[in-house]
Amino acid sequence: MVAPQRATAAVIFPDDFEDDEVLTLLGQLRQSRPRLLSLLVTRAPQRFRDVVQADGRSLPPIMMAKPSFGWDILEAIRAHADGTVN
Repeated sequence: MVAPQRATAAVIFPDDFEDDEVLTLLGQLRQSRPRLLSLLVTRAPQRFRDVVQADGRSLPPIMMAKPSFGWDILEAIRAHADGTVN
C-alpha cells in the first residue's frame, strides 16, 4: 500500500530524491489512489512539469514552489477535502 485509505493527501518533498523514484511513487499513487491529492513541494517545479498533466483517470498533482508555508499546504488540502478543488 502506497498511502492508507484514510489519507486525504500526500505531501511530497521530492528535491532530495532521484527523478525515477519520485515518478515511480507518483505513478503508484495515481494508479492505486486516483482521488488522493498529491502535493509536490519543490525548489524546481519545472523538473516535474510533465507529471502534473491530467491523465483523465486521476487527480493531477499540485505543484507548490519552495518555500511554501504550512498554511498554504493545509489550505490546498482543505480545499480538496471540501470539494472546492478538482
